Amino acid sequence: ALRQGYLELHGKPRISTWTRLAMTAEQNASTLYLQEPVDWSGGESIVLAPTGRDNNETEVLSVNSTSDGGHTVHLNTPVSYTHHGITEDFGEGHTMEIRAEVGLLSRNVIVEGSVIEGDSPDDLGWDQYGAHIMVHRVGFNFTQVRLSHVEFRHMGQAFRLGRYAIHFHLSGNMSGSYVRCCAIHHSFNRAITAHGVHNMLFEGNVAYDIKGHTFFIEDGVETENRYIRNLGMVTRGSSSLLNTDQIPATFWITNPNNIFLENAAAGSRAYGFWYDLDDRSFGPSFSRNICPNKEKMGRFEDN
Repeated sequence: ALRQGYLELHGKPRISTWTRLAMTAEQNASTLYLQEPVDWSGGESIVLAPTGRDNNETEVLSVNSTSDGGHTVHLNTPVSYTHHGITEDFGEGHTMEIRAEVGLLSRNVIVEGSVIEGDSPDDLGWDQYGAHIMVHRVGFNFTQVRLSHVEFRHMGQAFRLGRYAIHFHLSGNMSGSYVRCCAIHHSFNRAITAHGVHNMLFEGNVAYDIKGHTFFIEDGVETENRYIRNLGMVTRGSSSLLNTDQIPATFWITNPNNIFLENAAAGSRAYGFWYDLDDRSFGPSFSRNICPNKEKMGRFEDN
């Protein structure tokens, strides 16, 4: 937890944290052809999005090596399902890109919660009590947070209000702070929460297997935050948070005056992007003088 001062965690920079398939990976394929080059190394974990109707076709895979300048990834084990990488042509100039996203889960700097393990892999984390980072600036104290290329796993605490994986809590203007190119996976309570904060940057992050709304804007007062090229994959329902978390969104947006560019929601229990705009703010920021559904629209492009 941080109330005043600096928090900086930085891992090894990577040229790309996620991309999409350049061509279809058929069932039992052990090679992935990517649209963009990567520098992923042998033994690192990646996650491959489903392109069908079943989130259970999401696959966590192990990298063996790369070739072709990083455009080709060779796997230690073949894929179990077919994952499309195609352009669908509907005629009259109308096309649709149907390409599975591929995200890097491994980083060389790791923040990890301690979870109780049972007698089988299905019991891992049954207590749903992981680690969390909370930033809560008090008054005019200077607080700055910069997180880049860090892996956060087994994060968040279910059934505990505000114990999200990464939580910026009522901290006001956070210009100069950012969460960039991090991986947040297997979280019991959201991935990144912006609560009463403005002017933050969230860029290039990969969030996988998250309970509840994954990228979460909380009270409806948050403005001018930038969400650029983030990937959310497998957003699960949660009965320990808001009612809406039972039908969650990968990106839950309560104020339109924020910027969303080139983000991807790849497999959710219910929704990808959800603008839930009320006629007032709520929670600790409650005010009838703040009207999110009358706020100006920021940007929402290429998502």
